[in-house]
Amino acid sequence: YVPGSFVEGFYKFSGYRLTYRYLISNTPKLTVGIGLTLNLRDAEFSLKQGSQYERNYNRGVVPLVNTYVNYSVTKKLGLLIDGDVFYIDKTGGAIDYLSGISYSLNPNLSLKLGYRFFSGVGSEIGNVYNKLFVSSVVIGAVLIAGAKAPKLVSKELVSEMSAGSVIVDIAVDQGGCIETCKP
Repeated sequence: YVPGSFVEGFYKFSGYRLTYRYLISNTPKLTVGIGLTLNLRDAEFSLKQGSQYERNYNRGVVPLVNTYVNYSVTKKLGLLIDGDVFYIDKTGGAIDYLSGISYSLNPNLSLKLGYRFFSGVGSEIGNVYNKLFVSSVVIGAVLIAGAKAPKLVSKELVSEMSAGSVIVDIAVDQGGCIETCKP
């Protein structure tokens, strides 16, 4: 790609989850469960500049531990915490949870409404958790007013990414947050 020229980009990420949950407690007031979720990911990223076109796919299965707690306020309405956790020692993990309310339509079907949050963490400062190894696209964006951006992605982590992966370091004006970035 020609530096300084317009590049058109496209990114799509689809995730599908299948969860098996064992209920530890299932009383009229409190339901507590633990289980396994298989997260099926299907991602696509493409770049186009003039006649040059690149496309990269990332598909796979990620096993997650599922936890579920629902406190019934009424027969149909409950307070809910439902989510998945993924953790690997020394590389970090991810947390994906929903806090909200549940409304039971029948004994086997309910609606959920709430706030969903996702967080990826590294176990050490400067270490990016394992999603980097399965990513087709990494976008670094760090701004610390009046200071250089911290190096969040080492050249060792970059070297372990899939061939054809794309890295965009938006923090380049502050020295870049990816070690291999050249301002």
